[in-house]
Amino acid sequence: YKNPAMVQAILETWHKLHPELTRLEKIGHSREGRSIFAMAIGRHLEADDDRPTVFINGAHHGNELLSVEFVLDHIAQLLESKGDERVDRWLDNFVVWAVPVVNPDGLEAFLEVSARTGRKNGEDHNHDGSRGRLEGVDLNRNYPFRWGSLGEAGSRSRKSSVYYRGEKAG
Repeated sequence: YKNPAMVQAILETWHKLHPELTRLEKIGHSREGRSIFAMAIGRHLEADDDRPTVFINGAHHGNELLSVEFVLDHIAQLLESKGDERVDRWLDNFVVWAVPVVNPDGLEAFLEVSARTGRKNGEDHNHDGSRGRLEGVDLNRNYPFRWGSLGEAGSRSRKSSVYYRGEKAG
């Protein structure tokens, strides 16, 4: 399995090998300062491309390691399937945006600190300067659309819950 630094290195390598098909962008940073990268894939990419977009992402929860691998496999298929008519149609007609690691803090914590953590991001609720096992927000429950609309059934308001939705949306 790959940590955030390994994923970044893979994306940078693919961009160097396939500059005609890719655009690599740092789209933000995590609570703990790790970069979040997105790769656009398609032929003749433009800044304001009007083609339909496909979005693929992984590691909302840092403890879901295979989600990172699935996104990297999709990227590899698009970049390394020379002469495949189906892939050629995708590259010509779509822009595929891939974000292999949405939650680099959670992934890092799960792989390098403890397998009992990693679902949530690195928000330091008690402001002690370190990440506690139960601290953070479940990013998959923090989207603005219908945030908290199911009450305690779809997410939790208690900070110590692994399903904590955050104090506010987004």
